Amino acid sequence: MCVSADSDKELIQVAVVDQEGKTLLKELVKPKSQILDYRTNLTGITAEQLEGVTTRRKQVAAKVQDLLQPGTVLVGHSLHYDLEALKLDHQPAIDTAMLFSYQHLANATPSLTHLAQQLLGKTLRGAAPQIHTLDQQQQCGQQQQQQQQPHDSVEDASTAMALVM
Repeated sequence: MCVSADSDKELIQVAVVDQEGKTLLKELVKPKSQILDYRTNLTGITAEQLEGVTTRRKQVAAKVQDLLQPGTVLVGHSLHYDLEALKLDHQPAIDTAMLFSYQHLANATPSLTHLAQQLLGKTLRGAAPQIHTLDQQQQCGQQQQQQQQPHDSVEDASTAMALVM
């Protein structure tokens, strides 16, 4: 997600995978409002990549909704951000940010990077996983982002799926 004139979590890309991690949908999204920060160090997306993109949130949300048939279990990490950005609601859902926790750290949410490393032995984005309390997640920002390679939305979706399968 990027920062736009309207939101600090503006949707610019969507990825959906099936239970085997096969890509069902990966699409760039053009925000309605002006982009102030692409967050390229986090998203990997540049202004040049969005040139010519005409797909809007409503269009990609409809594509996601079509994939979410009744009874389809939606799996992801910190899903509330994704669902809010898409302006969708779906149940049932499994959110790996809520499914796993740290012992003796009630207010800490494990990052997808940490879960992948600890439970799957997989390194995401070439960075060491970090533990964040809810407050730190909100403020964590640039120092951690500069240490990591950008997110790969398909890799993130596949990793969340692998954590629950």
